[in-house]
Amino acid sequence: MIGDVGSNLRELRTQKGMSLRQLSAATGLSPTLLSQVERGISEPTLKTLRALSGVLGEASSSLFATQNP
Repeated sequence: MIGDVGSNLRELRTQKGMSLRQLSAATGLSPTLLSQVERGISEPTLKTLRALSGVLGEASSSLFATQNP
């Protein structure tokens, strides 16, 4: 499930045309943390998920959405 959050985060970030550094600056989270979340290495906290969804303009639940083939 964490992998889904990471891949969904990467997908939303690239759709918005943002780099990791831009997302980092907008959320106050480190680029290293964001990279680890995207790669499924680190689990984001609820606070982190709220910050990300707020900047990306999406509901937090969109980060958990499964992608159908």
